[in-house]
Amino acid sequence: MFFRRDDTSGKPTDPDTPARPEPTAPRELAPSPGFDHLFDAQDAPTPSDLDKAESDKQIAIRMLDSGGDARVAVRMLSAAVEVSPDPDSLVVLALVEQANPLWRQKALDRLKKAVAMSPRHTGAWLAIANYWGVRGDKDKQRRAMQKILAYDPNNHEVREALDLLGPES
Repeated sequence: MFFRRDDTSGKPTDPDTPARPEPTAPRELAPSPGFDHLFDAQDAPTPSDLDKAESDKQIAIRMLDSGGDARVAVRMLSAAVEVSPDPDSLVVLALVEQANPLWRQKALDRLKKAVAMSPRHTGAWLAIANYWGVRGDKDKQRRAMQKILAYDPNNHEVREALDLLGPES
């Protein structure tokens, strides 16, 4: 019996043994089938696309709130905010994405988009502050909270959180 070298690993293999299939990467989260035509034709969403996106956002958020299948909910919400983004849905999606180290930058980008759409969205600014706080960047955390105080100077919770951070460095 003779052995041949496997081209990928350099290890000897038995020629009579069938080759094992190569492992594949996890499947990308694809947009729901209802929106495929938008990604192929680069067309603007139709009113029915917008209605479906709004419906999908509500369903996905309810799924997340009720402890349903988070993967399905994230996939649905992600596809829907691509068609019809709104600050609240972007924040919800970003909060879920922050838990995955591979999606953290995407989460931050969604939060930035949310505050660009709605500069006085306290939930988005708090999520940004939390994002930087978890990463140990107190200066960026502080700046995000100061954005809230710029339009809501009487927000006592944010003022207390800033006091807990201590003096600026």
